[in-house]
Amino acid sequence: MQDNLWAEVPKLQAYKHQLEIKKEKEDYLKKRTQIKATLEQQIEEQQRVKQEQKKRDREMDTMILKNAQKELEQEQREREAFQQKLLDAKNERDNQLRLAEEKKKTRFASQRKQEISEVQRMQEAI
Repeated sequence: MQDNLWAEVPKLQAYKHQLEIKKEKEDYLKKRTQIKATLEQQIEEQQRVKQEQKKRDREMDTMILKNAQKELEQEQREREAFQQKLLDAKNERDNQLRLAEEKKKTRFASQRKQEISEVQRMQEAI
């Protein structure tokens, strides 16, 4: 009977060894699964962050374009207002020149009438 027991010792050691190998394999697989899950989470997080950054970049580009468009429109309005101001000033100068010319013509005509009337009076007096 003791021989039987001694024969069982190597079987028991082999069985324990098999259990140990099986436990190591399970631990390895469990660790590998955890690492894989962690890496997948990190990848998803990186992709999410990347997409959010792209969205922010697009929004920033859109905002910059809108601001640039507003600035261009403002510059155009200012340019048009300045051109209108120049045109108004030119028209005012032209109007003043025309009025001055008319006044000059009227004064000249008036002086001419006076001179003619003086000449006629002188001729009548002679």
